Amino acid sequence: MNDPKAQDYELRRGGFISLLEATTTADNAEFVLSHRVNSKHAHARLLQTATFASDEVKASAARRAAKQYLDQCNLLILGGV
Repeated sequence: MNDPKAQDYELRRGGFISLLEATTTADNAEFVLSHRVNSKHAHARLLQTATFASDEVKASAARRAAKQYLDQCNLLILGGV
């Protein structure tokens, strides 16, 4: 991977997954996995809308929402920006 932004994203993603795995217990593992899958699917739909929507208002709103969600995740990681 030669893209610095992609490398940074992968590092942050890995850090977030490590935190999530460290706090997952046998009691909540099913919920955590379900939430991860649902979140990944929802984010993919959002990015698809942001990239391919013919309605620029919807595409712009999807780009803003995707950025806000990623910003929220970054704030959960120590040192996140």
